[in-house]
Amino acid sequence: MISKSTKNKIPILLIFFILISFTSDKEIFNKIEFKNFTKSTSKISRQLPRIITTFISNTSRKYEIFKITAYDLNYESCQKSPGDVGYGMTRYGINLTGHDYKSIQVIAGDPQLFSFGTEIEIKFEDDWRQKYNGIYMIGDTGGGVKGNHFDLFLGENFRSECYDFGIGYAKIRVIK
Repeated sequence: MISKSTKNKIPILLIFFILISFTSDKEIFNKIEFKNFTKSTSKISRQLPRIITTFISNTSRKYEIFKITAYDLNYESCQKSPGDVGYGMTRYGINLTGHDYKSIQVIAGDPQLFSFGTEIEIKFEDDWRQKYNGIYMIGDTGGGVKGNHFDLFLGENFRSECYDFGIGYAKIRVIK
């Protein structure tokens, strides 16, 4: 016969087993707070959304490989010329005019995957792209930016550097 205190612990142990079986990053469980979960099954079920949210937020901070391209404010990238309404403005209203990747770290991302303002860390492995490593904010979208693809803003008139940049791959990690 299972005691009442053991019976109340079974659901949390089952949840823990399910979560740990779906990830190889065992250290995330150090951050999950399991206090007060053994008082009753109803309290466990009420706290389950917090457990899942903690699990998802911690696992989403792993590095993933993304395709990275580059854009500037030339017509070829944005289909707008200086003087046009909205020239230099991102979809989210950030004015990029007069800036480059050093003065404003903006990247275009898929709005289906990332919300405006999401901060990401980019780490390029290849030597010549490492100057672009850093923390960027998703502040724009792009017609060709879908899925695991970001478009890095290089500057107002960086057409040749955008061509040289080509298609790269980098480690990406969501900061917040």
